[in-house]
Amino acid sequence: MIGYLDLPSGISGDMFLGCLVDGGWPIEELRATLSRLKLPAGDWSVQARPVMKGALRATLVDVRVAEGSATAPVFAAAGALEKSAEHSHEHSHKHHHAHDHHHHDHPHSHPNDHSHAHGHTHDHLHTHPPDHPHDDAHPQADAQQHEHGHSHSHSHRNLDDVKAIIPRADLPGAVKDRAIAVFTRLAHAEAKVHGTRVESIHFHEVGALDAIVDIVGTVAGIHALNLSRLYASPLPLGHGFAEMAHGQIPLPAPATLELLAAASAPTVPAPGPGELVTPTGAALVAELAEFSQPAMRIQRIAVGAGQREMPWPNIARLWLGVADEPASASAPAATFVQIETNIDDMNPQLYSAVAERLLAAGARDVWLTPVQMKKGRPGVVLAVLADAGLEQALSDLILRETTTLGVRVIPMHRHEARRELRAVDTPFGPIQTKLKWVGEHLVGAMPEYEDCRRAAEARNLPVRSVYEAALAAARTAFAPDAEPVVAPPARG
Repeated sequence: MIGYLDLPSGISGDMFLGCLVDGGWPIEELRATLSRLKLPAGDWSVQARPVMKGALRATLVDVRVAEGSATAPVFAAAGALEKSAEHSHEHSHKHHHAHDHHHHDHPHSHPNDHSHAHGHTHDHLHTHPPDHPHDDAHPQADAQQHEHGHSHSHSHRNLDDVKAIIPRADLPGAVKDRAIAVFTRLAHAEAKVHGTRVESIHFHEVGALDAIVDIVGTVAGIHALNLSRLYASPLPLGHGFAEMAHGQIPLPAPATLELLAAASAPTVPAPGPGELVTPTGAALVAELAEFSQPAMRIQRIAVGAGQREMPWPNIARLWLGVADEPASASAPAATFVQIETNIDDMNPQLYSAVAERLLAAGARDVWLTPVQMKKGRPGVVLAVLADAGLEQALSDLILRETTTLGVRVIPMHRHEARRELRAVDTPFGPIQTKLKWVGEHLVGAMPEYEDCRRAAEARNLPVRSVYEAALAAARTAFAPDAEPVVAPPARG
C-alpha cells in the first residue's frame, strides 16, 4: 500500500497522527507503541475523537502531558539528565490562536503578535555557550507554544539525549532508526540556522514528551499501516511573526524553511497568514515522504484535524491505495542514491546483521564486494541502493553499525519495468506471481519465492517442485500464446 499526503492546510505532528488513526491505525495501538518507550507512567495520555472542520469530518488526536511531568524523568531514565541544564520555571500551553492574532496564556504579551494556524509547536531549539545562565526570570521564558495543551517545566537536551530514549524501546528497528533520523534532521536544520554545530544545539519542545510522541507515533503508524511508500503535496507557507523564548522570529520558522530547502520540497502560498507547517511536520514529511503525486488507485481517504478553527477546513488528508503505474514503455526514471564505504577492519560475522538493519530501514538492496585495499589488506565494499529520501537515515545507520569513518553517496536514477502481483492456482494452493510489463506487453512472470517456500514447507516438499508448478500455472494463465521471459528461482 502507498500513501499520499494532501496538505491544503499544512501539517503538524498531531495532524499526521490524526491521519494515521483515521486511516485505520487503532488509537489503542498508538498508546501501546508509546508505552514501549518506557516513558514515566501517567505522564502522558493520547485521545482521538471525530470533529467537524467546517463542513468536513476529521479525526483529532489530542496528546496531553501531565502537569509537572517534565522531561527530566524521561531523560534520567535514559541516563542523560544533566541537572545544570534544567529550567525550573513552568509554562501553561494552550491553543488560543486565530488567523489574525497571536495570543499566549502567559503574562507576557507583545504588541506585534501574529497568528499560528494550528496552535502547534514551534519545535524550538537553541544554542548558548556552556556558561549561559538558566534564569527562571528570563523575560521571554514562557512564550513557547505547543502543539498540544499541557503544562511542564523545560529542560535543555541535545540530540544524544533524545537518541538515548528511542533505542531502548521495544519497537521494530526500522521504526527506531527513522524516528532518530527525523530528530537528526531537526538538529541539523537548527545548527545551520544558528551557524553552529549540531552538538551545540539544545532541544526545547523537540526534546519534550509531546514531540517524542508525535515523531515516534507517526513513524510507527506508517509502519503499522504497511505503507511501502509515502508521497506529499506541496506545502502551504504563511507569513507573520511568532513569539519564541528568546524573541520574535519570522514565519515560516527558520528551521521549517531549512528543512524544506534541504529536501527540495515544493511550496505554495498559504490560504492565510500564520504558521501552517511546523518544524516537526516539516521534518516528518522531509524524512518520510517523496514530494510528488503518484499514479494510484485510491482505496480510502483518512483525514486528520488541526487544533484551530480556521476560515477554511484545517485538515490534512492521507490518500491510501495501491500504485497504478501508467502503461508506458517503462515507468518514469526514479531517483535513488547509492551509499557505499570500504571496510577492512570489521568482524565479517557482523555484516549480515548490518544488511538486515539496512533492509528493514527501507534500503532497496544491499551488497558486499570483496576488494584489495591499501597495505595489502583484504576488504569489503558495503553498498546500499535506496530512495533519495532515505540517504541521511541509512548513512547514519552505517556509521553507527560499522567501523567505517565515512560513506560515499552517488546520486543516480533508473528506469523500471511496470510490475504487478497476481495469484495463480497450483496443486499446492495459490502462489503470488510477479508480472513484468513493458508498455502493453507482458514479458515476464516469476513466482514469489517466499510463497513457494511456505507452501513447500507446509507439505514437506522441495521448494523447486512448488516453484515449477507455479511457473507452469503462470505461463498458462498469463501468456498462453507466447513463451514468457522468466528468471530462474533465486534460491531453493
